[in-house]
Amino acid sequence: KQPLWLGLAVRRGGAASGDAASDGTASDGGSGGGLAMAIGPAHEGLARRVRPGEEASPQKQTAAQIPSKGDAMPEPWRSAEVAFACAAQVAGDWAWRLTTISWRLPLQVTKMIAFLSRLALYVLLLLPALLSVAAYWAGVGKNIISVRYKKGGGLRHSCDVWLPVAAANALAKGETPEPTAPVAVIIAGGAFVIGHKGFVSMMCRALRCAGFVCISVDYRYWPQVSMDGMVEDNDLAIGWAVQNCAQYGGDRKRVIVVGHSSGATIGSLLLARRASSDLTAAAAAKTAFGASGGAGTAGAGSKPQQRPQERQPQQREEGGSRTPGDAASSSSWTCSDIFGFVGLGGIYHLHDAFMDHLHGKGIDYTIQRRVFGETKLLREDRSPSVLVRAQPAVADRLPPVLLIHGTSDKIVPHEQSETFRATLLAAGASDVRVVLREGEGHNDPVIHGPLMSDHGIVRDVILNVRRWRCLSGDADDGSPRAAEVREAAAAASEDWESTLAAAFWEELKALPSFPRLPRSLIDLARHITPF
Repeated sequence: KQPLWLGLAVRRGGAASGDAASDGTASDGGSGGGLAMAIGPAHEGLARRVRPGEEASPQKQTAAQIPSKGDAMPEPWRSAEVAFACAAQVAGDWAWRLTTISWRLPLQVTKMIAFLSRLALYVLLLLPALLSVAAYWAGVGKNIISVRYKKGGGLRHSCDVWLPVAAANALAKGETPEPTAPVAVIIAGGAFVIGHKGFVSMMCRALRCAGFVCISVDYRYWPQVSMDGMVEDNDLAIGWAVQNCAQYGGDRKRVIVVGHSSGATIGSLLLARRASSDLTAAAAAKTAFGASGGAGTAGAGSKPQQRPQERQPQQREEGGSRTPGDAASSSSWTCSDIFGFVGLGGIYHLHDAFMDHLHGKGIDYTIQRRVFGETKLLREDRSPSVLVRAQPAVADRLPPVLLIHGTSDKIVPHEQSETFRATLLAAGASDVRVVLREGEGHNDPVIHGPLMSDHGIVRDVILNVRRWRCLSGDADDGSPRAAEVREAAAAASEDWESTLAAAFWEELKALPSFPRLPRSLIDLARHITPF
């Protein structure tokens, strides 16, 4: 890729020439295997002939710089030959690039048009149902409170709090609800580009019918921010949820993080980075304590050291029980504040094979590098699986993990969830489960399932949250079958799910039974969608 005037042509000597230089130097193409080199500006016509092993120094005039009588080509012609060789090489490079683009660009444009066409047809097929969902989220649905989790933030720094019946009734009477309900912080997907908190409305509706306080998070997407900016926004949102969920009837000891698609990537990446930060803070605190207190004792009157991750939360502003105060600082929560993580069709490793898969679907490498990261090192730094593999101690700090993936997911292969589970278990995580749902696709958790009132995924989430609570030693609200439930949850057998379903049938029975779109219509939508 050098300019022509810096061109370099090297020709290895061939058959022996009949003439020899009068000063004893090897002739061009002599049997000694000499090299003929032409270096320098083409307009100067400088030709240098160097013996094998001799250093070519432009500052030192030697006999090797003097052309011999046996030279087959005059000096100006040799310089022209060098310029022509360099020009031919550059022309060849550009010809290859243009040839590659000439067939690759139309192919990728065709794939992208096919991708967008299928997406448009999919939206048109389900448009009446999707408009009904949008209307429910925008105003028809009751007891949905929109709050801002970042003071002074933009429109995207907001979240919707979906109140269960008990909390809504208490707030309607001007009372403070009992903080006993589990809390689900739901991070919507959207391919890192087009997401919105309204995308998970149907899932929030189902979970709050089962007694959950649901907090659907809105956050900035690309190109407004990179993936790191998305992680930062959700860091603040989870901090706000941990601090403020009690005023909406949520139990801050049972806060779970649920992420769908790219939201699962952001949620798992945030937890992995938070666990790594917790480890660093713990090591720093231990070092500082050892330096100041010696063998575990502190001087009289000394104040206990406070870990950086445990700073006091900011106080919310007064005025209005439904108006949030200052946003939580990014260090106002730790992984120990999270009861569990649920990933729905998530991406946990941005490796080359996955990018090849997306490229085959019509999403060009250029777009992927803009969103995921320009370099492989940056993409690995944004891959939760790589972070856990590089720092295995992170896995021990993570909460219980449930990964749910459809076997017919077209855009994110279910191997992503299976590989992430294997990585976590190899690093020492104690409670990681994968649920593969046969025949379901990428949009089933938030669109297809709820539109058919098929709440299989929500049922998995509810039962696993109950299972985590049993394993934590909780009494399960005084249930008469508490002992049986704890025993079933701790067992490795397959019947624990049916035992918990029987024990908490009232919660599962409360899941919505409307709408009920025909399964044939949903199957057609699954076939059309590019996801």
